[in-house]
Amino acid sequence: MPKTAPNASATACTLKLPAALHQQIEAAAQAAGQETAEWMLAALQAAAEQHQLGHQFMHDAQAAQRHLSESGQGYPWEEVRAYFARLAQHRAGHASLPPAPVARPID
Repeated sequence: MPKTAPNASATACTLKLPAALHQQIEAAAQAAGQETAEWMLAALQAAAEQHQLGHQFMHDAQAAQRHLSESGQGYPWEEVRAYFARLAQHRAGHASLPPAPVARPID
């Protein structure tokens, strides 16, 4: 279901779709129990959110690289990988919350 607030203003947009794509969209909407326009709006919102997440990821990665370059402090990959494996076990209810890795000088 779209995340647009009920009272949010809307702007009309016309898309000319290839017939085959339109048929695929109609089938997907029907399978999801949605109107075609509702399904397309949700798909567009998901794509826009994914784009923003990708942009934020790159921004965060560049900031982390700058921090590493400036401070010489970082997290060894093996420790980060082990931390996330234990965190996944914790979230599944199979382990206690692991302590976060500690930054240290990286060569």
